[in-house]
Amino acid sequence: MSNRTQLPNPEPMITPNFLPANLLARRQADRLVRVISEEGSLFRGVLLGKRQQGKTDLLRQVHGQLFEKPEGPIPFFYAFRHGPEEGALARHFLATFCQQVRAFLMRQEELLWEPVAHLERELERPGLPLSLTELARDFLALPPACQLEYVSALPAQFVHREGRPVCLLLDETHRLSPESPFFSSLHTANLCWLLSGRLPFLLQVAGADAWPLLELESFSVEEALTLAERKCRLAGVHFSKQTWVQWCDLAGTSAWLIGLLVQSAATEGQPLNDVEQLGRVYARELVSGTLGNWLHGRWQRAIPDRRERARLAEALTSLSKGVLAPTASVPPESWDGLVAEEWAEETPTGPQLVLDGVQQDWLSQVTPPPGTSRDRLQSRALQSFLLRSALAHQTRREEGPWAQIRSRLLELSQTGLPEVWEGEGSPIFPLRLCSISVESEDNAELFWCYGFHQDRRGSQEASCVLLIALCREAPTTSQIESWSRQLENEARLLPATSRSGGDPAGGLGSRQQLWVVVPSSASQAGVASERRFSWEALSRLLGTEAPPGEPDKSTSFQQSQLSVPIAPRCEVAAVEMLEQIAERQGLAVDATDALRLALTEACRNAVQHSGNQGGKLLIDFWISSAKATLNIFNEGVPFGSQQEEALPADARGTGLRMIRSLMDAVILQAEPSGTRLIITKKFPSGIPAR
Repeated sequence: MSNRTQLPNPEPMITPNFLPANLLARRQADRLVRVISEEGSLFRGVLLGKRQQGKTDLLRQVHGQLFEKPEGPIPFFYAFRHGPEEGALARHFLATFCQQVRAFLMRQEELLWEPVAHLERELERPGLPLSLTELARDFLALPPACQLEYVSALPAQFVHREGRPVCLLLDETHRLSPESPFFSSLHTANLCWLLSGRLPFLLQVAGADAWPLLELESFSVEEALTLAERKCRLAGVHFSKQTWVQWCDLAGTSAWLIGLLVQSAATEGQPLNDVEQLGRVYARELVSGTLGNWLHGRWQRAIPDRRERARLAEALTSLSKGVLAPTASVPPESWDGLVAEEWAEETPTGPQLVLDGVQQDWLSQVTPPPGTSRDRLQSRALQSFLLRSALAHQTRREEGPWAQIRSRLLELSQTGLPEVWEGEGSPIFPLRLCSISVESEDNAELFWCYGFHQDRRGSQEASCVLLIALCREAPTTSQIESWSRQLENEARLLPATSRSGGDPAGGLGSRQQLWVVVPSSASQAGVASERRFSWEALSRLLGTEAPPGEPDKSTSFQQSQLSVPIAPRCEVAAVEMLEQIAERQGLAVDATDALRLALTEACRNAVQHSGNQGGKLLIDFWISSAKATLNIFNEGVPFGSQQEEALPADARGTGLRMIRSLMDAVILQAEPSGTRLIITKKFPSGIPAR
């Protein structure tokens, strides 16, 4: 009779390739699969994200897509479990590896639904490569004390013997010790892998070995709304788009939270027709439901002592309201637990609290006055939720004009400025625009506008630069002084001769202008070096046409998105997609050729200037009957306002000049993580016939 440790049959693994109908495919999974397929054994990464945000879901989606590629690496998904001793873990890991390799090589994804059998039974099943069978037999011959180290290196041995790449997708790795042989085996050169688990643990492990970090990307609001609609439909609950828009504004786009609230509402027979009804479900979950129980468990593990938990919860609630300073709130001995359970995070200057809105709501409920009933706690949670919802709604109303003005400013290179504005004070004679570059600051966006200024007689022109500072609040004097200095430096880089061939100044006065745009509630008094506008005044001057880069809602349009690595010949895939869309939309050959040339040049410029080989080039295609717009973003070193591409035409390189000659509008926009180029080709009489 065998004396080996027997594992009960585990639950069947959820098939990575088949996503439940109420889940969305993640764009990040698509990008990861492309990179893994291209880099092979060179790819490795540590996936970072907070709990219940979808890391496991992303790994399963990556597994599912890799499974569909028979010539690619063999994907292996494994979630480490809590509790089993080393021998049982080693046997289960190897049995799962055999099952998934067999399913991949036999091209039978339904095998992944089967429960993982005991190891000996897995070895008896047909379809297993001989090399893997031999490795498993060697494993069984080892004493239990040696099996864990052997099995952690087994995938690399299989790759070496079989000559077939394997991609390890390892989840819940925080359940291992940092000294586990599973981590040391990842240094093998012929393995590609992606790890996931608790954030603090992974930061520690990745930091020790300088492993690359990947941030989990959240769902966009649009994706979260689609997800909420699907879950509501499946649960038989009415879906209200505006209600869920407000939820996303308040609590983010967590798929787990959305599913939890819909399930709770369906179970209790509660409607979700408006924010108040959603708030009632949320308050009940927070006080006495799954959400509150989950947070309570994390809080207990973070601070085991009952009295210290109560004291610290009260202190953190006061801290979230700005009553206490962090150093006065948390004793030094409590930080380790708070970091481990993700109520805080390590920073170069020491641990800092990280409390999202849900955590703050829960903390405010765990320190009630004595005798407070559960109904009273739910009522308090509901009122707090509704108050924040009202404040968020007010903020959106205030942000509306700012966002609208920003869109109009981005459109200036396409529409230009009026010849003269009889605005506030003396008439304004704007420059004729050639290009725009955008920079972001804490409370403002800076629009650097380059072009030519003409005198009132129209006899001569001189190159000029206009800086429009769109401010969320009144800027400080030091900010205005800084902008003025930057503007002076920028003006010195402009060509020294005017269009008429006359003197450099051309009798036109200053070759730089500073416009500061502030809310109506801010002071409208500017200094001598600036011209100040209110949001409303500039909005009237700019007009109300639709911003570029968005589809014409009155006509049908084709929208597509493409992500390609920044590498030589990356333009091939981009042009191929453009031609497919152009053919579907019936775009004329000459219009397609112009877009193809401009897109090719933009891709090549990204390869040459981004400084980020292997980064991503993201392209949005919008083609309607009125125009075609391509929004091209390349990750890498952003263009600064003083770079060559931001200067007027006679000072720029040939690449951007050629693009401008082909397109009706070109916007170059520097962003913190790269550069955005928006190009537009208009069809004044509709899409030209082929």
